[in-house]
Amino acid sequence: MSSPSLEVHGQLSAKPVTPWPKVLITALMSAVAISIIVLAFSWPTVTSEPKSIPLMIAGPEQQVEMVQDQLEDAQPDLFDITTGDDRDAAVEDIEHRDVYGAIVIGQPVEVLSASANNAATGQILHRVGEQLGQKTGMPVTQTDLIPFSENDPNGAGLGVLSFPMVMGGLAGGIVIGLQVIGGGRKIVAVLLYGVLAGFAVTALGGPLLDVFQR
Repeated sequence: MSSPSLEVHGQLSAKPVTPWPKVLITALMSAVAISIIVLAFSWPTVTSEPKSIPLMIAGPEQQVEMVQDQLEDAQPDLFDITTGDDRDAAVEDIEHRDVYGAIVIGQPVEVLSASANNAATGQILHRVGEQLGQKTGMPVTQTDLIPFSENDPNGAGLGVLSFPMVMGGLAGGIVIGLQVIGGGRKIVAVLLYGVLAGFAVTALGGPLLDVFQR
């Protein structure tokens, strides 16, 4: 025969089971949450299209206008075209990220790009150079001014790092929200976390993994 104290202890220690409706609702809401996360990450990649890519055309005015007309006729909204005087001006604008690439008209025609700035844009400019050579019959050379590192020639490392950075940002925000009390202190913690995490990711992606360039 059990004593009253043991019966009371058993009643206190026993946890009620979760009702079945709550189990089903929790599973459903979790499925909805993961669906939203998948859409948030994949939708921009699947649906986005290149548009208004900053591009410079440098060279003699008459030839610049001819190439500009060809590009706008082929794909009217693809490029946001500006003109320049020579190759040096094009290189300077690319390095300062005023444009993503340039076509320098000369002998031969040279297509300048910076694939580390944007891999997709670099591929588009490469195709433009090939098409330009086919249409005009002029020799065309391709120059990648700022390529990806030798350890990451296709820029895959940037994509691999993006998801851990997102998850790390969420984790840091959650930890600060739970552990730090006080509005001002939370703001200071978040700012300090952002700075320290930024330096850490840069160090890991740069000298250690050799993914980041410049």
